[in-house]
Amino acid sequence: MSMKKSWLDKGLVLNDLKRYWWAMALYCIAMIFVAVLPISSLTIKESLSLKEINNCLFAGPIYVIIIGGAVGISILVFSFMNRKASSEFIYSLPLTKKTIFISKYIAGLIMILIPLIISYSILIILMGVNGLYTIVNIMYVIKVIFLFILISALAYTISIAIGSFTSSSIATGVFFFVFMYLPSALKRIVEVTLSLWIYGYTGHSLYENDLYFGIMERLNPISSNKVLGLRNLDVEYYLNSGLLINFVLCIVGYLIISYLLFNRRKSEAVGNMIAFKWFSPILKYGFTLCVMFTSLIFLENRYGESGFSYKIGVYLITGAIAYCIVTCFIEKSISVIFKKKQLKGFGIYFLIVFIGFYGIWINLFGVQEFNVNTNEVEFISMFLNVEGQVGDINIQIEDKNLMKEALKFKDYLLENRKKYIKSSGYMPRIHYKIFSDGEFKESRAYYFNEKLLDHESLKNIYLSKENKNHIYGGIESGQDVNYLMLEKGYMNRYGDRDAISKKKILDRDTINQLTKAIKKDVDGFRFEDLMNTDVIGSIILFADIDSKVVDDGEIITEKSENVQRNITITNRFENTINTLKELELYDEILLSTDEVEKIVVYTRDREHREITVTEPSIMEKLIKEGFRNEYNIIYERYGDHQHGFDIYLNNGRVIPHYELTEEGMTDEIKELLMR
Repeated sequence: MSMKKSWLDKGLVLNDLKRYWWAMALYCIAMIFVAVLPISSLTIKESLSLKEINNCLFAGPIYVIIIGGAVGISILVFSFMNRKASSEFIYSLPLTKKTIFISKYIAGLIMILIPLIISYSILIILMGVNGLYTIVNIMYVIKVIFLFILISALAYTISIAIGSFTSSSIATGVFFFVFMYLPSALKRIVEVTLSLWIYGYTGHSLYENDLYFGIMERLNPISSNKVLGLRNLDVEYYLNSGLLINFVLCIVGYLIISYLLFNRRKSEAVGNMIAFKWFSPILKYGFTLCVMFTSLIFLENRYGESGFSYKIGVYLITGAIAYCIVTCFIEKSISVIFKKKQLKGFGIYFLIVFIGFYGIWINLFGVQEFNVNTNEVEFISMFLNVEGQVGDINIQIEDKNLMKEALKFKDYLLENRKKYIKSSGYMPRIHYKIFSDGEFKESRAYYFNEKLLDHESLKNIYLSKENKNHIYGGIESGQDVNYLMLEKGYMNRYGDRDAISKKKILDRDTINQLTKAIKKDVDGFRFEDLMNTDVIGSIILFADIDSKVVDDGEIITEKSENVQRNITITNRFENTINTLKELELYDEILLSTDEVEKIVVYTRDREHREITVTEPSIMEKLIKEGFRNEYNIIYERYGDHQHGFDIYLNNGRVIPHYELTEEGMTDEIKELLMR
């Protein structure tokens, strides 16, 4: 039979398009639901931002449908490879393998493009109707659409390449998942293991978010979680950089691999789990590796406090089950797994993997750190960040008893990491730097949750002379202060809001009285005085301070001139507040409702309502709540689900972006938000 030597057979393409029209229809409907409908709910208004539009354009379900649809279509179009009758029919046609492959590939590509073009055309029209092009340029949207077309084409081509290894539609889907997951898992294993072997510690533990089941998180430009060097990229950079070219190059590369595998497949491969014998060990051990590593992460994040015997039992059992399942599929027999050769190979593999997982095991189930002799330690530089509440610590500990306390707490953190590592959102961090004989010896960082804030050792560190000294900058008297500044309002940590007003104090008697009052308050602080406090304003001391620094491995003391020490005045600074009142300066740090024209509260719900408040008692509660939330700021509180407000002063100035959170909110404010 003579073979057609053309690259493309139109009849084969049209036949697939007619045969699988229902797949295109389902794909199109799904895309309309996940991509078009969310955009249709957006209307132009003052509070609408590009971020909200991006959240709709790059929503997680879009990636799921686009990638899942591409994989599904690839399985449908190339399903003839998995059925003997279909395979014999296709290969009996007067077409070369090259023509069959290219025709099938283009048919599937068209089946992907048609639903995407239809759904995104509707999206472009709806965005114009809703007036969204006043916020986002239409070329920007076209680039986004082009990006998703490339992603779908990439997933489609990868799926074909993976499907060429096997003769099972189910196996193609499973192997696609394994292929997307395995690189992240292996990368994480190598990083943690090398860190342990080279530095003696890993610095942090593993979390479920460190690994991604699929490629959505890797390719999403608005995601903060990246594993392929795409961290912290904004959308514009993502769309205009060479990354789009990389997609095209990857598609071409996988297409070449797919064709080579397709061309080398033999007809007798139909019906087998794998099409090539040399792929058998890769599949067997790769799949087992994925399952074993997944079990480790699952144990760490769901059963962190379970015993070691339980963990190792689950680890061994899941690995063995995975190995047996994949062996049965490959060999098409259950009895084969009990053969001596299989058991021996499994045992050797398990031993190698267990040794290779040494870093992961040590990291997950307890790291043995170097013992530190307190008598040999010159001082400990400790940084502790809890994002508000008791405030941050950044002190140098030289007292031997307190050093013992600090090291004791470090050991406690290590030994009980399973009790604190499970914190949602942003976690507090404590970082130790240990110096001995004038040299830097050791550095360790630990993350923990706020449940440990009531631990006795941590309380002692907070209430230590060193930490209290740090709060007021080591300034013993007003004579050490060059001048001070009174600031009204509370500035946030991002620096995008200045103080409402500032007053510079140069009078020496005033400086002496306020410095003395601050020192008296801080020295008398109890632990509860550092928590859940109402913020009034700030006093900034400017002084010349001696500090220890490490220069080229040596500890030197240097004098820093006019160092700024910002002290947040809360309702617990009783002596300071009384002194300010006596000096008639209290109004310089307290924001009175007499200075406020109105407060505009914006709710970040579906309606994005704005509520104007002029009642003094409610305004006072809002100001107090907003200042306290800024002082006690927790990273996870910043999100679209939170509420906020802007303060409008009588002088025409607007102080923006104060946050309101559900936790601790007064009944009056809750009532206000429900109006």
